[in-house]
Amino acid sequence: MALSVRDCCFAYRRRPPLFSNLDVVFEAGRTVLLGPNGAGKSTLLALCGGVMKPGGGTIALNEESRTTSPKYRARVAWLPQTVSVFPGLTVREQVVYYGWLKGMPVAAAKIRADDALELVRLTSSSSKKARELSGGQLRRLGIAGALVQNADAILLDEPFAGLDPTQRDSLSNILLALPGETILVVSTHQIEDLSSLYTRTVVLDSGTVRFDGTTDKFLQSGHGAVDPARVAYASFVGAEE
Repeated sequence: MALSVRDCCFAYRRRPPLFSNLDVVFEAGRTVLLGPNGAGKSTLLALCGGVMKPGGGTIALNEESRTTSPKYRARVAWLPQTVSVFPGLTVREQVVYYGWLKGMPVAAAKIRADDALELVRLTSSSSKKARELSGGQLRRLGIAGALVQNADAILLDEPFAGLDPTQRDSLSNILLALPGETILVVSTHQIEDLSSLYTRTVVLDSGTVRFDGTTDKFLQSGHGAVDPARVAYASFVGAEE
């Protein structure tokens, strides 16, 4: 199982190209996507999630290469940085709706929604209106929406943003418990837990992959830093050079 980006080109209107012939392949396992603001992390995940179209090249999940096709979108889950609330829906209804949008039968989506809400510890809030949730709860609602479809590839854009330490711990455990054959790609600025959470690190800067390898190898380039967060930061700076 692999999510392949080949010769990808993309530009926002009236702006210089962000990606020119970008090549990167995300395989089964947990990959962290690092990079400064404006590097193209969110855009890359949105392209892989099928919510935007590349200007050139291909993005494929194994044999399914049309990111806009229902088959592709049913197999790929994407969580944006901003979680939108559907007016009038309860927390559970919104997660069921996420599943339905991805092509799941409503009955199956309801069962999976209950499981997903339990994973993110929102079961007690399932009957609340989604608009009543706090920022951290809304983030967890989005994560439940990404988990509901049991996708082959899960793309999470800054999923730890707005979570307190306990919630971050809980999310880390959820990610660690995902099946080994799942393709998980997480963009984040939280670099303290790289070695324990991710087996692979990809560094994106100015639309170009600066590093692509094991997380252990990435951290070995930390220039002698001792504190785990400083090791990751030093490695990131080294990857940019």
